[in-house]
Amino acid sequence: MKRLLLPALFAVALSSCIGVQSQLSLGRDGSGTLRISYRVAQFLREGQGLPLPASREDFQRAVEAEPGLRLEALSQREDEQDLILEARLGFDRVENLNALGDRLGLSYETEEDRRVFRQRLYAGATAGGLSAASLRMLETFFPGYEVSLELSSAAPIRAHSLGQLSEDRRVLRYQTTLLELLRQQDEVTLEVAW
Repeated sequence: MKRLLLPALFAVALSSCIGVQSQLSLGRDGSGTLRISYRVAQFLREGQGLPLPASREDFQRAVEAEPGLRLEALSQREDEQDLILEARLGFDRVENLNALGDRLGLSYETEEDRRVFRQRLYAGATAGGLSAASLRMLETFFPGYEVSLELSSAAPIRAHSLGQLSEDRRVLRYQTTLLELLRQQDEVTLEVAW
């Protein structure tokens, strides 16, 4: 059992987090708000650095390093199974989010006549990927962990790599389970252009 669980846990740790909800709202001037909420299994945070901000201090360090980025609210709670963290960040320009890129897999850039936002959701399978037995074990131990993203733009969204657009093309929503992500062989990245 240990041989099956260790590769699975390694893959979970590499996938950035166990469950995440993210809402990005952009104004016409490039300012906006990022709301992020995530659940991390307690055993993943014990004895190792997480690949995401896991405390108020982590978020403070990120915003202090980037003028124009503000931590507007943060709540953190724990239960026997999970650390649950919710944060709201304000920014003057969407480029300010690049300061969080290393920890949250975010990037923003201007390419020719369009603006492109990317968020890496999963780095891809490690050599050989996860076995069917490892996936079943993850399903048993981590039911209900999901990734849910929403991006709202003042301008119509021209292109996107994942998810569903609203009728007015201003809101993109994407939702999947952790297990669906872990079944992927290649990197999974949300890309949105407007």
